Amino acid sequence: MNTAVIRRLLAVGQGDGLRAQLVRGAMGVGGLKLLSLPLTLAASILLARALGPEGYGQYVFVMAVIALLALPIGPGLGQLVTREVARYHHGEDWSLFRGLLRRAHQWVLLGSLVIIGGVVIVAGQNAAWAVGDRWTLLLIASLMLPLLGLNALRSHTLRGLRHVFQAQLPELLARPGLHLLFAGVLLIGGALTPATALGSQITATALAFLIGAWLLSRHRPAQVKQADPDYRHGEWGWALLPFTLLAAVSTLNAQIGILALGWLGTDEDVAALQVAQQGAMLVVLSLSIVNLVIGPHITRAHREGDKARLQQLSR
Repeated sequence: MNTAVIRRLLAVGQGDGLRAQLVRGAMGVGGLKLLSLPLTLAASILLARALGPEGYGQYVFVMAVIALLALPIGPGLGQLVTREVARYHHGEDWSLFRGLLRRAHQWVLLGSLVIIGGVVIVAGQNAAWAVGDRWTLLLIASLMLPLLGLNALRSHTLRGLRHVFQAQLPELLARPGLHLLFAGVLLIGGALTPATALGSQITATALAFLIGAWLLSRHRPAQVKQADPDYRHGEWGWALLPFTLLAAVSTLNAQIGILALGWLGTDEDVAALQVAQQGAMLVVLSLSIVNLVIGPHITRAHREGDKARLQQLSR
């Protein structure tokens, strides 16, 4: 029965039609998600056992704070880039395409410097400069911010170009796999602490960035590099605000429990909640796959005023 279903999906996925594109995208991203979940869960179990409830709770809380700090330069900007790249690619507006990517990179780098500067000022006054100190760990983890922003930018650019599988490959497979590998090496060497676990995460994120940059260089249209950049600062600025607010709601929905418990409870409580949330990710797996695949298609159909295709996508 399962073999017959798989064969039918493979048959439907042949060709260039809308259904074929959606099936290929869903199968590719679904496969990555299914590979990513055990890698992420294995890393969580390894860190929880090696660091203990207190150390793992500190690590998880700091990572949740970093996800919150990355909102202005990560998810919201990425959603805007996906929409605009899909528009400009469809309309062959290569000048706006290049201008958007240039301004987005500048925004990520400048925003990262400002946020890191704020973290250095606040955390530097409160840090105890110890391995288990949250402020010290936050200073270390803040180095991840520009990498998270640039990774999101590359991923969402590839999504806008409808290369959904390549867009998710660095984040869903390379980053958790490398983090698990580095954490395992540190554990064997007896050097795994909350601080070195964050170092492992930073290194894995940097390598995922290099993989994403290589994938984008392969799939970016050649016309973009030859075009003179054009800008629509007002339009992009007004559009960025609602996207950032939507991303903030999504991030807070995922992290508010960790942040509140880390502030009001103990590190042990944070560790227990994180393990439970990792298992709960299976519940929203199908919704995550659908959202990743259909986004660029919705943008193109809306630009063309094709209501029939929008209805077909919704069904």
